[in-house]
Amino acid sequence: MYRTLTIYISIIFIINFGYNQNKNVGIHVDPGDEIIRVVNLSEKFAIETQIDSDQYILGPSDKLGLNIIGSENKTFILSVTPTGELLIPQIGAIHISGISITQAKLEIDDFVKDNAFTNARVELVLLNIRTFKIQTIGAVNNPGFITVSSIDRLDNIIAKSGGLHKFSNEDSVIIRRNDYDEIFSLQLFNKTGSLRENPIIREGDIIIIPYEKQYRHMINHNITAKQTSVIVTGFVMKPGGHDYSVGYTVIEYIGFSGGVSDIGSLKRVEIYRNGKVVLPKITDIVMPGDQIYVPANIKYRFLGNVSILQTMTAIMSLYLTFQAATK
Repeated sequence: MYRTLTIYISIIFIINFGYNQNKNVGIHVDPGDEIIRVVNLSEKFAIETQIDSDQYILGPSDKLGLNIIGSENKTFILSVTPTGELLIPQIGAIHISGISITQAKLEIDDFVKDNAFTNARVELVLLNIRTFKIQTIGAVNNPGFITVSSIDRLDNIIAKSGGLHKFSNEDSVIIRRNDYDEIFSLQLFNKTGSLRENPIIREGDIIIIPYEKQYRHMINHNITAKQTSVIVTGFVMKPGGHDYSVGYTVIEYIGFSGGVSDIGSLKRVEIYRNGKVVLPKITDIVMPGDQIYVPANIKYRFLGNVSILQTMTAIMSLYLTFQAATK
């Protein structure tokens, strides 16, 4: 009896959910049914495998489908509140943030039996993949806070932070969780595919990527909160602006612009900085707001687009004309 009723309710749940997803809302409620909060469920995520109810940790903004099966059958779509509670209409609030779906189901089952329906049975289904903010510190190209999902792994976080800095120590990435530091190696993950080195990130984690030891003094000397773009102009393949990242050199920013064109030259490259023109070495460190100008080479400055062959032909023609005129 209970098994048949559960299957029936689940079918109704799925049909209604699918119907209303097209309308960008949650489950439709017929008159007389229990109140079900309408929520936006349109966001889609690509997941690597089926979510394990024992491993997925619930948190604020998770949306759950809750069936209470007993003498009265009740179905709800509920969101975990910012303070971590699940408010079940007519029954009360229970704190479930920070525990797995499996554990939450057991605790909700006991809560419902203790406070409302002694013989009821609970079914709990996760309906979304929640997002939250994570802080990345250190050797990534865009450190700071980024929005991630509750199924993102460490390498996803690094990618969303602009990728590893060229001087990063990819063998000693730190995840700070509940004031405890654990070290992971993205280098080893890329070599072996070991998921132990590429864990799923949890809400509240802080990702710290250290710089290689030999570069730390230079980075600490040049690091800044300024993020004014670096502009590369002149005779490069793709003139334009680039996001600033500490520690990158003149030649590297020229490389970001596709390199020097056929008629450009690395001699006498100029930087316009703070109202002054600087003549840097191409290995000098670039600062936020620098405007790099790559000049034309000597041949182009004197001859323009005329080729050497054309120039020699013209000179020879003038010479032969002169010789003919003097005879």
